[in-house]
Amino acid sequence: MGFPILKGERRNRVFGVGLILLATFSLAISDTLTRYVVSEISPRLVIFARYAAFTLITVPLLFMGRPVSLRSTSAPWLQALRAICVFLASFLFAIGLIWVPVANASAIAFVAPLIVVVFSSLLLGEAVSRSHWVAAMTGFAGVLFIVRPGEGGFGWAALFPILTAATWAAALLATKFMSATESRRVTACYTALYGLLGATVALGFDFSWPTARMVWPLMGVAFAGSIGQLLIVAAYHYLPASRLAPLSYVQLLWVILFSALLFKTVPDAIAFVGIAMVVGSGLYIVLYRRKIIE
Repeated sequence: MGFPILKGERRNRVFGVGLILLATFSLAISDTLTRYVVSEISPRLVIFARYAAFTLITVPLLFMGRPVSLRSTSAPWLQALRAICVFLASFLFAIGLIWVPVANASAIAFVAPLIVVVFSSLLLGEAVSRSHWVAAMTGFAGVLFIVRPGEGGFGWAALFPILTAATWAAALLATKFMSATESRRVTACYTALYGLLGATVALGFDFSWPTARMVWPLMGVAFAGSIGQLLIVAAYHYLPASRLAPLSYVQLLWVILFSALLFKTVPDAIAFVGIAMVVGSGLYIVLYRRKIIE
């Protein structure tokens, strides 16, 4: 007896869910390996390697199938703004991992959808219900449970994942404005090229080759992150962002598992409470306020 043939909408759901779950797995590998390599390698080199790999993979996509041009964009400044925000989010996250455990940093970064709610209300004038404000405040309170300021934890280093969330939220808003008119291939290439430029400038002349022991983990960071981003783009061809966004939180589970296996560390009970608050609030937002992330 063979497997049933999936057709139409059901096939799209299966492909979309499968691709986003593979993306969370790949991105979790990249984040965990980043935490490993920044103990010996400059975050600037790590981000340069990530964007070099991302550029090598994404630019050829412009010429696959029906070719598209970078000049076909109708929002070059918005593309640039989004790319810069994505670069800053990646760079700040890598720097933060020098001091902050990867599971905690990832959880803090996942407050980005909650920040989008606040930005949408304050800057764009979108109506936000009381329940969504409560959800956003609950998520922000969860960050305090994770960071626990004043208890000698991460201190000022926690600002890096917090700023990561803020810059990623700005990228999400830019993506929202462009989603109806811009090609995903063009957007991915703008992200890669602007990011590579920023990473090259950040690297400057202070370049040093990684040790032989770090070459393979660094390549793992670069290509796992790039593949994860491309899988997300591919998943959007089968399902809208509103249906895929809740599944992105699976990445936190992978990160916690990989962190336990590689570093023998897991968040403590109080941090888990904070993570649950962030995830619960984020899921409420993306499930019941879908238009914000579409």
